[in-house]
Amino acid sequence: MKINADTNVLLRLFLQDDPAQEEISLRLMKDAEEIFMTVPALCEVAWVVSKGYKLPRHVLIAFFETLLHTRGVVMDERAVQSGIEMLKAGGDFADGAIADLGYQRGATFVSFDLQAVARLKAMKLPAMLAE
Repeated sequence: MKINADTNVLLRLFLQDDPAQEEISLRLMKDAEEIFMTVPALCEVAWVVSKGYKLPRHVLIAFFETLLHTRGVVMDERAVQSGIEMLKAGGDFADGAIADLGYQRGATFVSFDLQAVARLKAMKLPAMLAE
């Protein structure tokens, strides 16, 4: 079976804060032939972990890097890698992933967030300040 892992399934694996749901999540992942992880679900994971649980960004980076190298996991690897690079640069995962998804379609990332634009430009992604 192929599955599309929702944010709450991914969070149970990451946070290990609900043993019953963690066990179910692990079984689903183990039994699946393919696990599709969407960029929006991963953006939600990043937000919940960093803003809600206030875990250090290096822990989140390690989780995403593990997912990138997990057999059977299917995702937009380029967008996820850009999200990871943005985290490493001190920014938000979502800004990096969203900018890369647009770049893949020939679009420039536009934002009011000066720091996000500067970080994306440093990563060689097209970005501009909304003005």
